[in-house]
Amino acid sequence: KYSCNLVLDNTEELVEKPVQKRGQDLFAILQNAEVCMNLEFGPLFEELVRVTDAFKFEKGAHYMRKYGPSLKKLQRIAEKIFRCYRMDFRSLTDIVRCSLVYHNIETLCKALEYMLAHLQSHGFTVLRVKNRLHPDFDVRESGGYRDVSMNVIGALGHVCEIQLHWLPIFQIKIGGDTDSSKESGHKRYTRFRDVRLQ
Repeated sequence: KYSCNLVLDNTEELVEKPVQKRGQDLFAILQNAEVCMNLEFGPLFEELVRVTDAFKFEKGAHYMRKYGPSLKKLQRIAEKIFRCYRMDFRSLTDIVRCSLVYHNIETLCKALEYMLAHLQSHGFTVLRVKNRLHPDFDVRESGGYRDVSMNVIGALGHVCEIQLHWLPIFQIKIGGDTDSSKESGHKRYTRFRDVRLQ
């Protein structure tokens, strides 16, 4: 169903954007997010790191970096609820997230294929995949930013996000002092999304 050539979420191939469980207020969602990160998503992340880290040696990449799992900061949660989701806090599907950074596209694709094949055996269901690395993706929608992200859900019922990055683009994202504003690429990208209400 999914592959590294998957077309993005502006096509009919992908499901509607997932949301958090109905009947929960924001406080309950945040509580569940922390429990999920510690009991469910954290162990999954460590297993994904262990398995996919070996792929770099097969491909001669000699590189993989991991970030997370972590909780989105409350300030950014509030910003997205007000600016992007019109107070629909159930649309926040990246409160719990993690990132894996790969040296080359081949390794990233192999890691993605492994995850799509094995996440279910770890108790998680893939709800959506966004492949911004696809050649058909219109980078004007993201200010030039590209990655692969997927939303997954486990037994605790909280939607989480796994991000897969290609190193050259990721370095631009986190780099600082790249223009006269002295802001990192990620901060400028965040402002870009705020303006577009994304």
